[in-house]
Amino acid sequence: MGAPWFAERPIPTLEQFLIRCPPHYFDGTRPYDGRALVMSSAAIDVGILVWRRVDLMRDLVELDIWLAAAEFCGQGIATEALGLVCDWLQTSYGVNRFVLRPSRRNVRALRCARRAGFAKRISSPPMSWAGSDWTPRPIANAAALFRVLPVTWMLPVSPSASCGCSSTANSARWRRPRC
Repeated sequence: MGAPWFAERPIPTLEQFLIRCPPHYFDGTRPYDGRALVMSSAAIDVGILVWRRVDLMRDLVELDIWLAAAEFCGQGIATEALGLVCDWLQTSYGVNRFVLRPSRRNVRALRCARRAGFAKRISSPPMSWAGSDWTPRPIANAAALFRVLPVTWMLPVSPSASCGCSSTANSARWRRPRC
């Protein structure tokens, strides 16, 4: 794995890692409490992607991602994994908002997050985020980056798409939960 990039942030021991990522992250017994996915490419483990507790009340999930070695950086692996897991979490759990907290000094992680659609600030955070899990962690130099996906049942549809009913509500350009 190599030496840590920042001396004051040593690589965690196995015990420290298991506190941060408990066993249910790996066995799938409590998927709403978080999961860890090992990223593999051609039978080589290239990293790990973790999501924390799925907060359906605040419509928010915190993500973490690590690559196993510097040789896997710059290939788009982490960017693709972040995009795929955000789309999958939206489809599977209905979550639309995601947060990453990389170190401000980790330029590679910041670039990767921005390529995956995460942004440093949002113009007006929803009131439901106030006091939620995304308040700053003890890491003094962490940057909170957000990605907000569009709500899928409100996406625009083509004017020719119709469900066959004669309701005037169906003529709108937005999908409705039902006619």
